Amino acid sequence: MKKHRFGIIVVSLLAALLAAALALLFFRAQSLDSLRESKSASVAAIDAFLTSPPRDPYENTEALSGFETKISESEIKPSGEGRDYLYTCRPTDTLVLLSQSQAWDESKLRALHAELLKNKHGEEMHYLSKIIVNAEADEEAVATHRGSQETEKFRLSFPALPARFSIGFQRDVGIITLYGGDINATVESMAAGLSHEYGHHFTFYHMFNETNMEESDYVRIRDIKNDRLRFARTSYSEYLENHEWYAMEIAAEDYVTLLGSPTTRQCFDFKDVRQRLAGEKQVEDHQWGQASNAFPQENLMIAYAPDVPGLSDYFHSFVEEEPEAGKTPERQPIDFTFKRGSRSFDLIGGRRTFVYYTVSWNTPYEGAVYTLICYDKEDYKPHPIKTARPGEKAEATIGCVTRASSKRVTWWDDGLPTGTKTFLVTAMFENGTILVSDPVDHTF
Repeated sequence: MKKHRFGIIVVSLLAALLAAALALLFFRAQSLDSLRESKSASVAAIDAFLTSPPRDPYENTEALSGFETKISESEIKPSGEGRDYLYTCRPTDTLVLLSQSQAWDESKLRALHAELLKNKHGEEMHYLSKIIVNAEADEEAVATHRGSQETEKFRLSFPALPARFSIGFQRDVGIITLYGGDINATVESMAAGLSHEYGHHFTFYHMFNETNMEESDYVRIRDIKNDRLRFARTSYSEYLENHEWYAMEIAAEDYVTLLGSPTTRQCFDFKDVRQRLAGEKQVEDHQWGQASNAFPQENLMIAYAPDVPGLSDYFHSFVEEEPEAGKTPERQPIDFTFKRGSRSFDLIGGRRTFVYYTVSWNTPYEGAVYTLICYDKEDYKPHPIKTARPGEKAEATIGCVTRASSKRVTWWDDGLPTGTKTFLVTAMFENGTILVSDPVDHTF
């Protein structure tokens, strides 16, 4: 009885397995046919999409919305860099202005940003990250520029991603620091330093970096034939000592001259030694660098930037603008004359002779403001001597001048007429354009 029932069970199982196998084969055949049809339809649909895209292209709106707003710094870094500063201004998503000076509040920072935009600029502006105004002055720099790296983080809203998911992009950025905010409390007083440092930002972005500078198009076009020209910095002290001969500094100065803000074209009245003896006040030391009529460029021993063929066009090519035509008058020769003079007095210590020189020049440009400058090629420290406005005599006194009364003799010596000095004159016009005369050497 048990054997009979076992046989029936085995036969039943074999029949069930056979039926299942036949059903599977039938289903598989049906599925393969279905898959073939689906595949053909899919290929046809994809081909139609690629060859004839629909009028409304696909947009992942969830993902796009995540890139509309960058994650704030407080979310990334709760301590927040802004907590170290008195005032903060963020005019764009990529730039923040920070102040450590009471003189530079948020409204002044906004004005500083407006001044920044007066410097001609291109896409490199998006890679300027910070402008920092320090309260204290720096003994070695009016302003600085340095490169850095930052991670831009964006919230990414997308199905199947975790909440508050973000994505980051690393980018190279520039940071400008302006010093002496408590003293230089106006936009005008910061304009020259800001423009020069933005010149670093501009030239490093478009023209070269510190490793390929010597082979750059800029150096080829600037064509400085002087063995004092330098590229790589060997030490900070050596860099400071030869600052005016570093190609990157010359390039930044060229930027100010060729593309810089009109605010940098400031004119100051410098007084010669005779005027100062008479009680007229000289321009304060911290303002000298702001006077473009006295310092049209840091290195006066090389050609003035607008006089270098092709240089202006090269700079303008990065801002997609043409140089302004008709702003600069045709160059005219400027000649110098040097006349020696002296006065002698019997003083308590004996008879003494005081020697001075009168330097004069012709004025071929009507309405221009002229400034006489001299420097020593060996110990390069440009010295503005005197500014002569329209209607004033185009002459200046250097050396030791005196003023005598019945009771006393007073004198003032500027120490300039010694050895060989190089003299030149700048002519500044009402529109801010500056022309620089050819330099003339004179041995005393």
